[in-house]
Amino acid sequence: MYFSWMRDIQDWCISRQLWWGHRIPAWYDDEGNVYVGRDEAEVRAKHNLGDEIALRQDDDVLDTWFSSGLWTFSTLGWFDETQDPKFLQTFHPTSTLVTGFDIIFFWVARMVMLTMHFIKDKDGKPQIPFKDIYITGLIRDENGQKMSKSKGNVLDPLDMIDGIDLESLVAKRTANMMNPKMAEKIEKATRKTFPNGIEPHGTDALRFTLTSLATTGRDINWDMQRLEGYRNFCNKIWNASRFVLMNCVDKENNAKAIDSTANTELWELPEKWIISRLNSTIGNIHKHFEQYRLDMVSQDIYEFIWNEYCDWYVELAKASLNDDDTSEQRKAQIRYVLLHVLETALRFTHPIMPFITEELW
Repeated sequence: MYFSWMRDIQDWCISRQLWWGHRIPAWYDDEGNVYVGRDEAEVRAKHNLGDEIALRQDDDVLDTWFSSGLWTFSTLGWFDETQDPKFLQTFHPTSTLVTGFDIIFFWVARMVMLTMHFIKDKDGKPQIPFKDIYITGLIRDENGQKMSKSKGNVLDPLDMIDGIDLESLVAKRTANMMNPKMAEKIEKATRKTFPNGIEPHGTDALRFTLTSLATTGRDINWDMQRLEGYRNFCNKIWNASRFVLMNCVDKENNAKAIDSTANTELWELPEKWIISRLNSTIGNIHKHFEQYRLDMVSQDIYEFIWNEYCDWYVELAKASLNDDDTSEQRKAQIRYVLLHVLETALRFTHPIMPFITEELW
């Protein structure tokens, strides 16, 4: 498929007239002859050119995508005699490349092309730079419009994490505009959309929101309400964890009885049910991670923790632990299951919500 896509395309002009970039390693003499080498000294030695022959290096630089196309192996010591070759052999090819759909041809295709040309495997066959490519969508505003400074609809992730007051948000959106006439319109829209500014939501809520929106489509419409909902989800995890930990230690912070060796056949229906749901969720998370369906991973986590663990099992456990008629053995079983499920849930939530899970751990 790749070769079919690349066949019969137009020639690629690899030079650019820019102030930055890798300068093209080509030198010219007064007669217009071209010499290529790592540096001028190598060119003179290779072609027996004395100092009396004036050489001028090409003023152009390499296309950005040519330079970045060398990235996967140039960063691992390729063509550097001082580097241990095992470094490149160990870490190349890499496992997964994450990129946007808008630069597949510019970057991904060029990386494959250049890697196959320069890098060979142990059998001498061309090597590809990565095994999988994960293509992300483009985040747009809630109306499906591309975020841009000129439209005044850009949302800074740091503002959603730490929060920002209305006046600061307006000033930020209207500063240094290419078209100052748009400032009044943008200010009006900002005050209407965010009358109280943006409240802090924390890093984990933002990460979970981005993950939940990572569908297979090319466009992702941002949703502030979903961000607020996942901030509540963070609070739910925190409160559930506090309940579990408070019920597993006494007032002197000594551990209460936890029956981790009991025969599971003696468990009652709630324990058997939540463990079965836990195991099913773990299986689904593994499957969806392997399929790069991060949106489904977040859905698996959310539905299990909120709908099944918190809303059902924790509530059932509250009633049993607060009931004087519940035996101590039964309470010990409940505490074990509460802790076991919580610990496991924190583990599989950690890749997406690393901060709250680390704090609770």
